[in-house]
This record gives sequence, structure tokens and C-alpha cells, in this order.
Amino acid sequence: MAAGALVAGMLAGGTPHSVARADPLAADRYPNGRIPAAVLCPIGQPGQSLRCDAARDFARMAGAYRAHFGRPLLVTDSYRSYAAQVSCRARKGSLCAVPGTSNHGRGLAVDMDGPAARCGTPEHAWLQLHGSRYGWLWPPWANPTSGIKPGGECWHFQYRTTS
Repeated sequence: MAAGALVAGMLAGGTPHSVARADPLAADRYPNGRIPAAVLCPIGQPGQSLRCDAARDFARMAGAYRAHFGRPLLVTDSYRSYAAQVSCRARKGSLCAVPGTSNHGRGLAVDMDGPAARCGTPEHAWLQLHGSRYGWLWPPWANPTSGIKPGGECWHFQYRTTS
């Protein structure tokens, strides 16, 4: 399925994402981690959603990834509610942002799964090379060689924003 068809299918109909389709930045009107499901858009994986412009561009990137590797681009995490941020911080410590500050809580981050989540794989290299075409970036702090965050986060990618 073409990425455009996938996005169209994800957002088809008047349920509950019609608000988000009318205003893809509607999620920005809510506090971090408190975005209603009606203003987020699914990314085609069970239980995973993002701000709608990020979801659209993730679907485009996932389509290109599938075309290149012959398998889907999988994620373990996308939008994270405030309660989920609190839980993540309690379970994983500094691997999770201070609740209320996470890019996941803005619907602008994903944690990859499978080979794309591991530094040094062809899949991760592809995301580094091509992700920016779709607005998705591997932030410098996530690189384990940067020294910014011990161990890094090879799995974490963020959507670019203009704000």
C-alpha cells in the first residue's frame, strides 16, 4: 500500500480524528501528555498515535522504509500520556524524560523497534540518511558517541517542528 493510501486510510471517516484533520496542529493547544485522542492520529500500529502532521510524515517514511527493506518500520512507543510519562520515569529512571517535558507527550517522538532501533544496523543508517526527508531526525543527544546522554538512545527519533 502506498504511503498516501495508508495515511488516507488511517484518517478516513468522521471518527474521532476529524478534528485533527481539520487542524493538524490542534494537539499543540494542550499541555504535554494531556492531548485528547481525538486530536491525535494513528500511525498504523496498534495503540500508537502522534500529532497528525507527524503521523502523516511517519507513514510516508514507513512506506519508503518498507519499499527499501521489504518489512514494516515498527515502533514500541509514540504519544505518551502524562500518566505514562510518570510510569516510564519510575520504571526506567533517566531513560525517560521528566514527566511533562517529553517529546512523546507532545506527540512528536517515536521509539523504534527491531533493527531500526539499534545503532550500526543498515536500517538505523537508512533512517539517519533518509528520515529528514520526512521530517524525522535522530537527535544528537541520542547518539551514544556524543557523550551527552550515557549509552544514548539509538531507538529514539523526533519529528521536526517549526515552533
